[in-house]
Amino acid sequence: MLDQVMLLPGLSAPDCKCAADETWSQVGGPVPTALVTAQRLGVVTSFMSAWGTDTAGEFIAEDLAGEGVDLSLSVRDPELKTGVAQVWVSRATAERSIAYMRGKGTISELREAEVAELDDVGLLHVDGWCGEAAAGLVKRVKRLKQSKMQELSVLLDAGSIKPGFEALIPHVDVVVASEGFIAGFGADRAVERLWDLGVSHVIRTQGAAGASWFRKGEKRIQQDAFSIQAVDTTGAGDVFCGALAVAILDGLPPRESLAFASAGAAIKCQGKGNRDPLPTREGIARLA
Repeated sequence: MLDQVMLLPGLSAPDCKCAADETWSQVGGPVPTALVTAQRLGVVTSFMSAWGTDTAGEFIAEDLAGEGVDLSLSVRDPELKTGVAQVWVSRATAERSIAYMRGKGTISELREAEVAELDDVGLLHVDGWCGEAAAGLVKRVKRLKQSKMQELSVLLDAGSIKPGFEALIPHVDVVVASEGFIAGFGADRAVERLWDLGVSHVIRTQGAAGASWFRKGEKRIQQDAFSIQAVDTTGAGDVFCGALAVAILDGLPPRESLAFASAGAAIKCQGKGNRDPLPTREGIARLA
């Protein structure tokens, strides 16, 4: 997804015009932003997706390749139209509104040779789109890892409920659930429902109210939000997941992982866009 961002004094009311203070373009989408976060934190990443060869698609390919993200398992097709979003960010509150048109690209199934390339992968991060295809991939890679007595974690960014979740969730180890997802997935029963489906770890993110880590039979771990002056909250959840993936791969326990991810997201919120303010390990260490 290509984000076209406008920084406004405040979010406009209906039938009103508002002059923007600044505008820029950036690569959007939960997984790309999480991967770039992880890449900058020292983890080798690869992106599996599909998009077009139009102007927006060229921008995405150049940006991700420039960040060092491997694109060899992605598909670029001139018949596809790349997704585009318009993002309005309030300078006054750092809140944002988003309108988007999703692209038509999808990866239905990876070939066996491509799955074999994932032999050294320690974590798969999915956002719920192409749910059945993602579930098929997760199962195949887990079988590959088990045959080699290797570990694999599957992390789901559950920002909202998407088609095909029923097939995917039972194969996920860690779910990062937004308030919107929690409300639509059973509200007070959402965490228990995810446990019943086989998820081991559920993390509930609540913005300024912090985040909580739930594991069945254990006491909830609460992480308060860090005290910051927010500038732009766009992509904060994506960065949270990218930093969390790094913490999991580093072998940090849940409490430290939650603090690491929360600090990464807080650092991102202090700057504009989803590239310049991405966290470093040194920055996270100072805040967390």
